[in-house]
Amino acid sequence: MTLTLRECLPDLVTELEALLRAENETALAEQVQFLEIVDRCRCGDRSCATIYTAPKPDGAWRGDLRNILLNTDGLTVLDILDERIVCIDMLDRDAITKKVHKLFP
Repeated sequence: MTLTLRECLPDLVTELEALLRAENETALAEQVQFLEIVDRCRCGDRSCATIYTAPKPDGAWRGDLRNILLNTDGLTVLDILDERIVCIDMLDRDAITKKVHKLFP
């Protein structure tokens, strides 16, 4: 079963699209509604809601990597690999963390 970000976290999709457009990242904003959730971070930090939209590599991402820090409650950073969103790093976003941990126990 494939879970999309739009199905699981529609409010997050709306938020990310708006924030990316405000940063003039239109191409990335257009990707958000089609992102599939591959897995979540398994670091054990109870405040971590990081989700992967591409399989997590062994070691570092390879390719043209950049990060976008978004202005949200808590911390939200997008990992962009070759102009594709591969990870949404989120900390201290309690409502999202609860949903992510329920979806991916």
